[in-house]
Amino acid sequence: MPAFLFGLVISTFATGVWNNHVAANSSLINEATAIRTLMRISQTLQTQDAQELKSATNNYVTFIVDTEWPSMANGNRESNEDSLIQLEILTNQINVIANTLNQSSSVVHRLYSSIDSLHHERLVRLSLAYDRISFVRWPSIYALAFLLLFTVGLLQLRSPRAMKITLTMGALCIGSSMIFLFLNTSPYHGPTSIKPTLLIDSTKLSK
Repeated sequence: MPAFLFGLVISTFATGVWNNHVAANSSLINEATAIRTLMRISQTLQTQDAQELKSATNNYVTFIVDTEWPSMANGNRESNEDSLIQLEILTNQINVIANTLNQSSSVVHRLYSSIDSLHHERLVRLSLAYDRISFVRWPSIYALAFLLLFTVGLLQLRSPRAMKITLTMGALCIGSSMIFLFLNTSPYHGPTSIKPTLLIDSTKLSK
């Protein structure tokens, strides 16, 4: 029974970690798509509007990649306000372009759709980065790990050598599984972390 319950809890953690990574990757794709759309729209605008849209978009992406992404990986919220300022600058620039006389309605729709997507995906990204899966909220996992090892030890009580080997193997399996989950509690931190490569690539499409 302890083995079943421990496996159930670990699988629940693993499912949560996997779902967060899937959501983070999906959010990154949506964010990169919105950036790419803005860059492509800039190619259809007049020179001044095109340059200003490119500049505001590049500044936002540069801030995300160089400042906000490392902060998310470290669980540091200090850059959140600055990133919002950069996003608002981009939003204001889009509003100016959208309100230009004789601006195409399809361009206006794409501009607003892209900036709305950036606002939404930023919130998703920050939520995934800072609302991490925490072992502290699940103290039962430590109790179940102990009960599992205790039960395994009892089953091998008549053979000290077998008990030692079994307990060692059990402890290694439990420890390795918990370490792996701990290292990946955030989709932006750890050996399988999501990188902002797509965002960087999206800005290069216009060059």
